[in-house]
Amino acid sequence: MKKPYKLPTIIRSKNGDWFVKYFYEWPDRPGVFKEFRVRDGINYIHDLEEKERAILQLQSDISIALDQLNYSPF
Repeated sequence: MKKPYKLPTIIRSKNGDWFVKYFYEWPDRPGVFKEFRVRDGINYIHDLEEKERAILQLQSDISIALDQLNYSPF
């Protein structure tokens, strides 16, 4: 069975804006995906090791919500 989302990826922009990006299929338009960007306060962390741990945890949390909890942003 095809899943209505694409797995989240971490984006580390050179300008310091880090976020987790994922795509979710529109409920009424099969095959058309909407992009979602989640920052969740990551960019307020200035220690790079702590920021890396936080972004990895955020990616993991989003993956779990999409896969196991059947989360839909719509």
